[in-house]
Amino acid sequence: MLLLMLLMLFSNGTTSFKDNFTLSHYELPKTNIEKLGLEQLKGIHKYALGSLVGNFTGVTSTLSVQNPKVTGDGQSISQIWISDSSKRGILEAGWHVYPMVSSGHCLFIYWTADRYQSTGCFNLQCKGFVQVDTKVVLGGVISQREISLAISQDKKTQNWWLLVDGKRIGYWPSSLLKSLQQGASFVAAGGEVATLNGKAILQMGSGKFPSSGKGFAAYHRNIRVSDANHVIHDARLQTTLINTNQACYGIGNIQYNPQWGSHFFFGGPGCS
Repeated sequence: MLLLMLLMLFSNGTTSFKDNFTLSHYELPKTNIEKLGLEQLKGIHKYALGSLVGNFTGVTSTLSVQNPKVTGDGQSISQIWISDSSKRGILEAGWHVYPMVSSGHCLFIYWTADRYQSTGCFNLQCKGFVQVDTKVVLGGVISQREISLAISQDKKTQNWWLLVDGKRIGYWPSSLLKSLQQGASFVAAGGEVATLNGKAILQMGSGKFPSSGKGFAAYHRNIRVSDANHVIHDARLQTTLINTNQACYGIGNIQYNPQWGSHFFFGGPGCS
C-alpha cells in the first residue's frame, strides 16, 4: 500500500505555485518522521518527490516508464498524488513494479478517504472508482516508454477524473471523497520504494541517479496544476528526499524548458 500520510508533512517548506521556481531540495530527518507517527506505517517507505501546497483542482505529469529491479516483497513506484488539507482524502495514479502482485511495470490508481485506515483500494478492487473507458486496463502492463497522467476535478459535479494520455478513463465520485469536494490543498509527483522488512535493496526509477540526465534517469515532465479557478499553471515544485539520503536515491532541482515544461529527474540504485 502507498501509505502517503506524509503528503502534507513538509508543507511549511514547500512553495506555492505563485512563487518563483525552487532550485533546491532537502531531506526530512528520521526524527521528524518519528514525531509525526510515520513509524507506525507498515514497512519501510522512501521517497523522492516534488510537492506544492495551495488550492488545486488538478495535477498532471508525463512519467517516464522504467523497469527498476525489484526483489522480494518490494515495490518501486512513480506517480502523482493529490490530497486535501485534512490529509484524509488522497488520490494516486502512476506505475509500479510490484512482483508480488504482477509482472512488469503496471498502471495503477489508489484512493482513500480516511488516511488509508479502512477505505480505499488499488484499481477496481473495491467499489469507488467508476471506469468509463475500458480500453485502458487498470493494473495492466504499460507498453509505451512514457505515460501522461492527470487527476482533475470537474467544475460542475466535483467528481475527480483520471486521464491517461489525455483521455478520460473514469472518475472518483464527489460523494466518495467529501474532504476533496472543495478541491485539494496538496499535489506531488515523484518516486517511491517500499518493502515490508526493509532488507531488500530496491532501484527507484531507472536505477540511475538524476545526474545521469535525459536518456538514462527517470523523470516527470510537463508537470502542471489547475488552481481553484481551473486555470492551468506550470508546477513550481519543491523537490524533496524523505526517509532516505543521496547515497541511495536522488532527485534533481525543478527545471523548465519549452519542450519539457516543469520537470525533474529522480531515482537511484538503492543501498543498504
